[in-house]
Amino acid sequence: TRRIYATGYSSGGSMSGRLACASASGELGAHEIAAIAPVSAAPLPQSCVPTDRPVCAALAERPVPMRMIVSNNDTVVASIFKVDVAQVNEQFESLFRAWSMENGCTGEDRADTGNRGWGVRTHTITSRCDTVADHRADTILDVFDTGGPGQDGHIWPGQYFSPTGDLNAT
Repeated sequence: TRRIYATGYSSGGSMSGRLACASASGELGAHEIAAIAPVSAAPLPQSCVPTDRPVCAALAERPVPMRMIVSNNDTVVASIFKVDVAQVNEQFESLFRAWSMENGCTGEDRADTGNRGWGVRTHTITSRCDTVADHRADTILDVFDTGGPGQDGHIWPGQYFSPTGDLNAT
């Protein structure tokens, strides 16, 4: 009851990143975000204007763990930013790695499941933060398959969207 977690879908997932950064920056007063889990979203950088600025510099002093869940075919995000799906996937991984690095994580493990099919997890990337007390900064990226062209990957995987039950954001 004393820990606050933030999650959300799409722009709500991006907002969870903004809340975590506000927490790390001390903007929430006595309240502290324990961890975030954006779904079909990435944590927003401090500025939405592309620069060399970090995602959230305050994470270096007060890390916030993250579990980011995205599809490998998010056509909605691709159409919003007028890029192709491969570029969206690269950007999601880039933001994941930036968050991980700012949290103090120094390496990553990738586990490919070998599974394919709509709503099924294809791989997980885990960045462990061994230098941070209690591994409080561990960062995870779960990527799920949405079956290829013509399928909209901008979903919340769970009971209705993952027939194998291997990835349930709920």
